[in-house]
Amino acid sequence: MLPGLRTNDQSSVFFTIRNLGNFLNDEWGIYNFQSDHDIVDGQALNDGVDQYYIYRNFRGLRDKGRSGRGSSYLVKIGFSYRF
Repeated sequence: MLPGLRTNDQSSVFFTIRNLGNFLNDEWGIYNFQSDHDIVDGQALNDGVDQYYIYRNFRGLRDKGRSGRGSSYLVKIGFSYRF
């Protein structure tokens, strides 16, 4: 606490950082992900004896994403005065 203007008054200055790690290095909050769409078209067939599947249009796992939303941080500087 810091002294106030009158005898019983008190003041303070504060500094707050939310998500300090990303404040220091914004690459720490980046995450990579695979998209969740279908990667292949499939069809189940039954010939009366056996059941089997036919797969077409395999698209692989090429569709990757990158998000920086986890890389956000918040800095607050404030002053408080109590009387």
